[in-house]
Amino acid sequence: MKTRFAMGFCLLVFTGMPGLSGLSDLQRQLTEEEKQVVEGLVLYPEEIRNAVLEVCTHPEIPARLAGMQARSMTAFVALIEDLPRDDQKKIYDLVRFPGLVEALVVPKKKSKKQIKKLLEDFPKESHELAMELGRKKYKMLKQVHELNQDTKEALDKLLEPYDKKTKDSVKTVLKHPEIMGTLNDNLELAVIAGARYKENPAKVRERLAELHEEAAAKNEEKLGEWMKDLEKDPQAMQQFKESNDAYAKEYGYDTSMLPEPAKKPSSNVEVNISLGVGYYGYPYWYGGPYWYPYPYWYPYPWYHTGIYFGPGGGAIIIGFPSFHYTHWHFAHPHHHYHYNHLSSRFNDFYNKHPDLGTGANGAVKDWLDQNRDRLPSDWNRGDGKLADRFAEHGRFEDAYAKRGGERSGMTREQFRKDAGAKISERRGSATSGRATSTRNIDRSKIQRQSPNTGTRIRQGSNRHGSSWNRTGSMRTGSMRGGMRGGGIRRR
Repeated sequence: MKTRFAMGFCLLVFTGMPGLSGLSDLQRQLTEEEKQVVEGLVLYPEEIRNAVLEVCTHPEIPARLAGMQARSMTAFVALIEDLPRDDQKKIYDLVRFPGLVEALVVPKKKSKKQIKKLLEDFPKESHELAMELGRKKYKMLKQVHELNQDTKEALDKLLEPYDKKTKDSVKTVLKHPEIMGTLNDNLELAVIAGARYKENPAKVRERLAELHEEAAAKNEEKLGEWMKDLEKDPQAMQQFKESNDAYAKEYGYDTSMLPEPAKKPSSNVEVNISLGVGYYGYPYWYGGPYWYPYPYWYPYPWYHTGIYFGPGGGAIIIGFPSFHYTHWHFAHPHHHYHYNHLSSRFNDFYNKHPDLGTGANGAVKDWLDQNRDRLPSDWNRGDGKLADRFAEHGRFEDAYAKRGGERSGMTREQFRKDAGAKISERRGSATSGRATSTRNIDRSKIQRQSPNTGTRIRQGSNRHGSSWNRTGSMRTGSMRGGMRGGGIRRR
C-alpha cells in the first residue's frame, strides 16, 4: 500500500485545479484512506510546503537521493555495528546535531576543556554525550565525519546543475526526513504533484494556504475535545502517564528534554501546540537506530505521545499521539489490561471522529480492522464498560500468545474452551476445599506473567537489511511533523 503522505499530498495539489480528467474518481479513491495525511501535510509551515512542491518539480532528485541514502545508511551501520548496542545508540544521538561531530574531530583530538568550550555553540541536550564520546570514541567519530564529508560532496555534486531555489528547497526538505523519505517511496506521485504545480504554482500555493487555515482550526477544536475526554477520566490520564513513561523507557528516550518554553508547575490539563522547529531528529542519511522494528525520526517521547507532564504534575497536551506510539500501545495485548481506560479513550475518540486525520486514529483503525473477527460484534455498544472489555481481551490475547498463539496450532476458540475447562475443573476443586476463589486465582496467574511479549507488526525490509514498516513511519512523520508547525496555543 502506498504511504498516506504522498497520496494525500497529490490530492491536495489536485484540489481546485480545473480541467483534470478523472479528478472526481481520484478524490473518491484517496479520500477515505489518505485523509489523515492530507490534514497532516497542510499543518506544515508555508516554507516547508513550498519547498516540497519545488522538489516535486524535479522528481529525479528524490530518486537519486534514495540511492545516496541507501549507501550512507549501509556505511554508517558498518561503522558502528560492532559496538555495544548502548554505544551505538549514543552515536546515533550525537549525529543528530549538525556540525557537532566535525567540531569534535577537526583538526585533531581535543582536551576535555576544549570540548567544553566548543559546546557553548551547541544545544544543551548534546553536551553530556559530546563530553562522554568526544575523546573516548574519537577514532569512530573521525570515521563518521569522513562519511559526512563524502555524503556532503555527493549531494553538492548532485545539485550542481540546479538553480539556487531548487538547491535551497532540497536542503529544507532534508531537514524533515519523514517528508523526503516519503517522496523516495512514492516517486510516481511526486511526478504528478510536480507537474500540477508547474501548471499553476500560484493556484496550488493558494489552495494549500486555505487548507492550512482550515486544518489548523479543525485540529485545535478536536484536540480540545481529546483533552476534555482525558480530563473526565482520571484513570485514563494516570494510565497515559504510566504508558508515556514505559514508552520512553523502552525506546531509550530522554525524558528530561521538554518542549520550550518551560512550563510553570500546574495541576491542570493544558493544550499547547505552538511548538517550534528547534528539535533535533536523526539525519536523513542515516535514519534512526536500525534495530527498531520501523523507523522514527525524533527521539522525544512527547513528540510521539503528544503529551508531557509539567513540574507540578499537570498534563500539557501538545498534539495528538502519533501512529508510532499508538501502534506500540495497541500492538501489545498486555497494554490493554494495564492501560485499559486509555485504550478505551483511543477507541471512543476514533468512533466519534473516524475521518479525522491523525496518526492515532490510523493506528486504532488498523487495530480494529485486524481484530474484527476476534472482537464481539457489540464491542462498541456504548454501555460504559469498554475499558473492562479491553482488559478482558488483553488478558486473553496475552495468555494465548504465551501459549504459542497460532504457532502452537491451537486456535483461539480451542484455547478459550481449554481455559474454560480448566476454570470449571478448578471450581470443582474449590468446592472440595482445595481452592477458595478459582476466578481470582486464574486471573492473577495471567496478570503475573511477563508483559514483554506481544504481537509484532508485519514488516518489510529497509535499505540496509533491517525491518521497517514504511507506512507506520510516514504516518508518524506527517502527523507529528505537521503539528510542530501548527502555531496554535490555548490554555
